[in-house]
Amino acid sequence: MNDKEISSVDTFHEFEQAITNALSNRAKDWIEFSIKVLAHIEGYTIPQYGDKGEDQITNWSCEDCLKVVGKRLDRFGRNSREGQQQLDFLKMAHEVQLANDKYIEPPVAKFDKCTWLLLEEDGVDYGSACGKIFSIDYYPGTINYCLNCGKPLVIEESK
Repeated sequence: MNDKEISSVDTFHEFEQAITNALSNRAKDWIEFSIKVLAHIEGYTIPQYGDKGEDQITNWSCEDCLKVVGKRLDRFGRNSREGQQQLDFLKMAHEVQLANDKYIEPPVAKFDKCTWLLLEEDGVDYGSACGKIFSIDYYPGTINYCLNCGKPLVIEESK
């Protein structure tokens, strides 16, 4: 929506319509679905189980939420009650949102000196590397290579 379109909007309804017209069809589908999820949360989940802080999901981990999603996925297409599959989609969307809220990004250690690495698996000693100082994101359990000399690294934490 450009400035001319915004300045020509006089009422909230016109504003709402202008924004809706600017959205992609995928975004419109998402809004329609999210309204159904919201109605399920407010109309069933909260009255049945309580709100955040009161319900059992409050104490669940991200993994717990995803396990429930997995169980619903496993029974996809085998629901015997009419409308249950659509209800499961709404529940899964809510549970994925809860998992997202509970997800904590694993810490990534920052290291910065290229030294040397003896690869125990193949017994090759790559000797000392260039010693160049730079920053990398190190993920434990992976082999990282020096951006300068290309040799595998032993990462020493910066002091």
